[in-house]
Amino acid sequence: MKNYYYILGVKNTASDEEIRTAYKKLTFLLHPDRNGGDAFFEERFKEIQEAYATLSSITKREAYDLELADFIRPKGANTINTISPSILQFEASKRAIQEGEVLTLVWKAIHADTVHIDPLGIVEASGTKTIRLAGIVGKPRMQLTLTASNTFIQKSMQKQITIQNKSYKATELNANIAQHQAPSYTAPIYATKNYQPKNKDSNEDLILLDKKHKKHNAKTKNNTFKLAKNNIITIIIVIITIIMIIVLGIIVWQLNSGK
Repeated sequence: MKNYYYILGVKNTASDEEIRTAYKKLTFLLHPDRNGGDAFFEERFKEIQEAYATLSSITKREAYDLELADFIRPKGANTINTISPSILQFEASKRAIQEGEVLTLVWKAIHADTVHIDPLGIVEASGTKTIRLAGIVGKPRMQLTLTASNTFIQKSMQKQITIQNKSYKATELNANIAQHQAPSYTAPIYATKNYQPKNKDSNEDLILLDKKHKKHNAKTKNNTFKLAKNNIITIIIVIITIIMIIVLGIIVWQLNSGK
């Protein structure tokens, strides 16, 4: 059984004005148009409308209060119902889905006046609902939580279901492949903007490290220049040698021809 007083956030002794004020405040805050048409707020808005429709009517409220009293104090009982809520069933038709795929939830709770499923919102004590989990997009998994509460004795029970995102695994695999293919470079800590010396004395160490880094870069450039220079000299020597061999061959050929 739903606790309409709990849904509106008022006591069961609230006046008509208090109920009306709470209703206006909640409809303003939770209206779907103010929250991008989110399914959660749509469900909450429906619950608020249902609760106000009952509690704002004198006859409906009187009938509801009698029904609520039977729940709190069952007929023939001498004390208020102190039975803790219990979840008999909370299952999903699939435990792993593709993004955009639907699944079906089945649940049943007893001894609870309020049953809430995150991310659906407040639901009946038992039911079946087919949903599409928009909140799982871009995430490896998503948890669905059913909370059954007996607000009169301030006791609750929870049960969770974890839904895996198959699409995320494929995306993660592709990202890992791309990451391994791409070259990476990690700059020395003293070469990064985020480096902060631990104390004033560390400034000297930072300057020294920076000088070593510049010296190393200059040395590398000099070695590269020397290597290129040596390669050019070697190529010139080879060309001169080939020319000399050709000239020498021509001379020998002419001498043999003269004979």
